[in-house]
Amino acid sequence: MAETKVSQVLSIDPARELIFKGPFTDVVNATITLRNPSDRPICFKVKTTAPKQYCVRPNSGVVPPKDIKFVTVMLQPLDQNADCTRHKFMVQTCYAPSEDVDLDQIWKACNPADLMYSKLMVVFEESTSPALSMPREESPAAIHYAQSGASPSGSENQPRAKETPSKSHTQVDEKLRVEVDRLEREKKGLKKDLDDVLKKVAKLQNDSERSEVGVPTLQVILMAVAALLIGLIFGKLI
Repeated sequence: MAETKVSQVLSIDPARELIFKGPFTDVVNATITLRNPSDRPICFKVKTTAPKQYCVRPNSGVVPPKDIKFVTVMLQPLDQNADCTRHKFMVQTCYAPSEDVDLDQIWKACNPADLMYSKLMVVFEESTSPALSMPREESPAAIHYAQSGASPSGSENQPRAKETPSKSHTQVDEKLRVEVDRLEREKKGLKKDLDDVLKKVAKLQNDSERSEVGVPTLQVILMAVAALLIGLIFGKLI
């Protein structure tokens, strides 16, 4: 005789579909809200059929009585050939035996009949195309779920999309390299201009000391430096 399924005590939002909105060339976030309406703390753990493709924070924890927890799900950049139509999430919960609970041991010690499950189908929404979701329903027992960690981890029996750097990251890196090269060239040019100014000031000072004209040496130097700096500034702005 089949065991009676325990009703989920947590209020989970979204209840059925976890929606990710494209474009999917970079990381896309979605949020799962866990509300505990009961008077007892509830342990939870988030699992997925595609642990390499998602990063979940936190992936497990305790929701205090009458409290709320927010779980952030980060979808990694998708390969164009990746089959994402079978991606699902499952929120597994149980009553915490005490306030100070060992989350690593609770799931081993808990009676399977006391576990509660909620399943979420993954939906991908492109800005210019219809949403892509699961074609049919399956029971949680028929799906292989793996716990999602703080960083994507592998699964031996699940094919994974090939992970490649996003084009946007590559373009940004290239722009940064070009900008750094340009600044280095400007730095060298300004240093050379400064050296030239110092040489000219020294020459003017020597010439003024030898000159019999009654113009003060300091005034000559200041006028020359001002003229050169104005010329450099206008030259950089053009």
